[in-house]
Amino acid sequence: MRRPRDPKRRRAPVAALAAAALIVVVTLPYVALHLPQPQTMVRPAATPLIADELHDQPFAIYDAFVAAKDGCATATVIAQLDGGPARRLAVLRDAGLDRWNDKRRALRQSTDGCEACVAGRMRVRPAVREAAAKRLEQLGGAPRSLECGFADTWVAAAPLDKEYARRASTLIVECPVPRDLMKEACAGHLQIALRAPGRARFHPAVPLHVQPFAEPRDLGACLWATGDAFAERSKRVGMAASNAVDEVSTWLAAHAVVGVEQFLIYDNSRGVHARALTGAIDSPLAAVYAPFREKLAVVPWPDERFLDDLVKTATEGNLTAQTFFGRPSQFAALNSCHRRMRALGVEWVLHADADEYALPASPSESLYDVVKRQPVAAAYAMPSVFYAPCGPGPIGFASLTCAGRAVMHRRKLIAHAERALLLHPHGVALGGSVRTLDPGADARLVHARRGYHFGDAFAARAVLGERDGGASLRDAARFEALVRPRLVGAGAVACAAAPAGHKVKAPPAGETAAAARARRRDAMEVCDREDPRWRWCWCRDPDIATVWAPRVAGARRRLYGS
Repeated sequence: MRRPRDPKRRRAPVAALAAAALIVVVTLPYVALHLPQPQTMVRPAATPLIADELHDQPFAIYDAFVAAKDGCATATVIAQLDGGPARRLAVLRDAGLDRWNDKRRALRQSTDGCEACVAGRMRVRPAVREAAAKRLEQLGGAPRSLECGFADTWVAAAPLDKEYARRASTLIVECPVPRDLMKEACAGHLQIALRAPGRARFHPAVPLHVQPFAEPRDLGACLWATGDAFAERSKRVGMAASNAVDEVSTWLAAHAVVGVEQFLIYDNSRGVHARALTGAIDSPLAAVYAPFREKLAVVPWPDERFLDDLVKTATEGNLTAQTFFGRPSQFAALNSCHRRMRALGVEWVLHADADEYALPASPSESLYDVVKRQPVAAAYAMPSVFYAPCGPGPIGFASLTCAGRAVMHRRKLIAHAERALLLHPHGVALGGSVRTLDPGADARLVHARRGYHFGDAFAARAVLGERDGGASLRDAARFEALVRPRLVGAGAVACAAAPAGHKVKAPPAGETAAAARARRRDAMEVCDREDPRWRWCWCRDPDIATVWAPRVAGARRRLYGS
């Protein structure tokens, strides 16, 4: 496999490169299996993680590929400005990670056990921000220009405009492949490096993978998934266990039912990425993928949860690495998948989590039918609506009978593969406008959050709750008076007929900023406000159980035999 030559050996200007964490990027169509047994896939192309000490770049490469569709003329590199996991760990340690528990104990002792005082004086978030900014400054700041290296040739990447550089934590870099190397690239024999002029060391060359071309398709779907059994701990719902095999198989079946034609799964199950480096993928989700054959491909992705574990230990379980960095690995997967879908020939791409289902309002329509009749946009957004059983009973897809809190800012997208240039988890950072779909007329995002229920105001996310968790007595009473009657009993409100036009009451005189934020986030106040898209909350939705659940169950029987 050919790799770029060190520019020092050619007396070229000294340059620097990318990647604190270089990740495997593999597209593997799974063969048909009709046995519920995990299977080992062999000979995947894998990209090893590159140690931080081997380069001095301010970002980490997560993916690099060429598209067979365009004759391998352009290389696409996906990188994160947050760096790889090793750099983020270094930032946390610069911010005092190893001393946080000692500081917390000392503050607790000095304040006579006042937990609110401890939380207010720890100031770990500002410390991490300052440490991250200092690290980035030491590495020369965000790159203004980049070059890609192929064999003995370095070529300029497409310009990074100022707006892109200002708004992007994910870098999407495109470089033309030299014409005499295109055949080699299409054969999967080429490597790529990336350098930012002015930095001392370039990133060691990594494999340039080939994204195959499929027949043009209307709608694809991306999923960042894990096959590991784990329990999600939340102050709102306590411990909520996950059955990953059931969750992912239901997600795939549900979206096949609504018209998704192509799936790309970014599998970050423990050990999948490491095993891919040895030439095999052994995922706990292999049997889930198998029946889809050429309609589903898998990209082994790194598991970075060890950072969450370290932060939880250092903060007595109160914070995770996501608190400070978001999810860089997931952000990279999001944009990698979107660009790979474009290379596959897919027109529209659904981005959703494994516990989220995008369902058309009309059972006679597919998601693509919904998109086709909308005004032109770069993407269409579906606000998250938390769903759960209206009352006690078995848990499962068919039990999602009531819609709870609607969260307008927490939305998922159906994005155009060409128009949407850069995505973040809840919108389009660059590439055009986003239109919000009406859950009653177009499509809704059913968020089956683990452990979510309508047992009390706090668990139902109706209120922010007290500092130590739980709803106040006043809020619990308001929940019983305002919300519960909409879900159960003779006065239950159907989502399709939910009243609209209720205005949020005027703020009281002298209201503090904190009180204003709390009021705006109080879901018992904003539901039914003038915007009709907010109607779809605190109401009964029979369509899941009566229309969609039978179709999904039928799809599961066809796919998995059960």
